[in-house]
Parts: sequence; C-alpha cells; structure tokens
Amino acid sequence: MNNSNKKVCFLINSLGFGGAERVFVDDANSFFEQGIEIFFIILYGESEANPLVKQLKIPLQNIIFLKARNRYDVNIFKKLFFFLKEKNRLCLYSTLNDANFVSRCISIFFPKIFLVIREANTAENRSYLHKFFDILMNFRANTLVAVSKSVKDSFLSYQPWNKSKTIVVYNGVDIPDIFNKENNETVVLTVGSLTFKKNHSLLIDIFEKIANEFPEVKLHIVGDGILKDELSDIILFKKLQNRIFLLGKKKKEEVFEEYKKASIFVLSSSWEGCPNVLLEAMSFGLPSIAMGVGAVPEIIENKVSGFIVPRNNPFLMAEYIKELLRSKNLQEEMKKKSQARIIDKFSRDKHLSELKKYLLN
Repeated sequence: MNNSNKKVCFLINSLGFGGAERVFVDDANSFFEQGIEIFFIILYGESEANPLVKQLKIPLQNIIFLKARNRYDVNIFKKLFFFLKEKNRLCLYSTLNDANFVSRCISIFFPKIFLVIREANTAENRSYLHKFFDILMNFRANTLVAVSKSVKDSFLSYQPWNKSKTIVVYNGVDIPDIFNKENNETVVLTVGSLTFKKNHSLLIDIFEKIANEFPEVKLHIVGDGILKDELSDIILFKKLQNRIFLLGKKKKEEVFEEYKKASIFVLSSSWEGCPNVLLEAMSFGLPSIAMGVGAVPEIIENKVSGFIVPRNNPFLMAEYIKELLRSKNLQEEMKKKSQARIIDKFSRDKHLSELKKYLLN
C-alpha cells in the first residue's frame, strides 16, 4: 500500500499519562514512521499541560492545541473548520468522550472526511443524555472502534443498527526481551491513576488482610490523582506506611522498570475498557489478578494465565494473591503462559495491522 498520500488526524482530549493517551501517541508515531502524514489535535491545554506531547515524533507544525474551555467552545469549532477546510480527504480518528463529541459535530460540515470513533470504556456509566447523543450522531461515523468485545456489546445494546460498522481492535503492546527479576523483594504491583475508577482503597484493604501472613511482601502503587492524600491517610491509619508505597506518576520507561521488579500484578478497577497496564504486565511475564471488568475476561485465561475476580470480591482477590505468594512454581507457570497469551493475541504488531485496515480504508 502506498502511504505517501494518506493522512490521519488524531483528536484527543489531552495528553497526560493515561492508557488511552499512550496508545494514541504510540499509534501516531508508528503510522508516521510508515510514511503516513499525521496530524495530532489536542482539545485541552497547551504543551506544558500535556507531557506526552514530548513523545510525539511528528513535525511540530502538525501538532495543534485547541485550548478549549469546554467541548462546547465555539472557538474550537472555528479552528477545526479552517484546519479541515485546507486539507484534502483525510481520516479523522478520535478517542475519549469530549474529543468524540467534537469530531462528530465538526464532521457534519465535511462529509468527505472518513470518521473513526474509538470507544475506550464500556457504556454502563453513560448518562441517558450521552446515550441519546450517541444514537443521534453516530450516523456520521464511518467506523466505530471498540477496544474490546465487552465495550462493543455495551454500545450495541442501545444502538444495534450500528453493528455492521462497529469493530473490535484490542490494544497491543511490545513484547520485552527475556530478563531476570531485578531485585529479591516480593512486590505486588498495581499501575493506574489514583481515582475512584481504579479502586485502590479496596486494594489497600485486601493487602491489609494478607500483610501479617507475608511480612516480607510490599505493595507498590504507581500513579497520581485526586485521591492521593486520601489514600496516604488510609495507609497511615492502617500503619502500613512501611509496606505500601505510593510511587507517583512515572514515565513509560520507569513503569517498565517497576514491572521488572514485581512478583505479581493486581488490577482492582471497578470498570475498564481494555486495560493497557494489564497487557503490559502480562507481556513482562507477571502473574496477574484482576477484577473481571471490561476486557479482563478476554485477556486473562482464568486460572491459566492469571486469575479473574468477580467485581468487588475482596476476599477472593486476597485468596488468589496468597495462592501465588505461597507457590513459586505457580508464579513461574503463569509467567510463561501470561507472556504467551500476549504474544498470541495482544501484540503491538497485531494491533497496528488491524487498526491500519480501518483508518486507511
């Protein structure tokens, strides 16, 4: 395929250190390296407020900051109108709620745009108004990309007529080289923003239940967010400050180093789309335990490449952590099978190949 005349414009809310943001940056860079002309539009903030901008490899003049006050800001539609008016046919590819709202609205004025909407989370928490807007405006989307079958099913539950143009493209990750564990500590690791969605308070309660039986084990929590102070207070109240560590926000390479140090990965989220951190952890061969939300049951083969826990079942999650901590053999067995699972189903090459088919149609 000749990529020299292909254009893709990525549109996203912002570029913090979230999973969707990292996926979009990696995808944009990969397509740019394949000779595709890439534009990247960021809805909120300027460069300083969007740290992942520094990881974009595309020309600076192709990165556009709309500096929106909100998704209804008339000025952003004016800027987008003039930007799109100057371009020949291109694919407009957006993700996250506000960016998806804007892309569908602006595309009405440009019927030749090939519009692809990426949905990163299930629709269970969407308001009736938001669902009504989906029903009203998704006629304009040429393709709806769901990051998992569970996300796809949740959207088709209230807009089944879009089935023919709704497809699943899982996130994908690079497969690291084989490595030896970099320390002798026993670390249970989780990675995610310190928000209600990630349910870290539940994980701290679970760790408290196993702390006495396994005095050498530590819990490392990578991420930052609005609940940082509250979680710190909980840890102090439980007198676990020497066992549980809030490591803050880390760059991609630093997160990878945490995977190398860990023994077990745990994901306690209340809801997810296709959790990139779970894919990454398993690619590093970490035995993983996760709440059975979003794509988790599609990623982990239960009791083979990891453990799936029914939502908000702290007792069972604690039991699975104990089971892994008691058996190095089980850890080694799941290490091999978890990485094999990612190589087979969730590699970055597989993700890019699937996505390219729909973006460059």
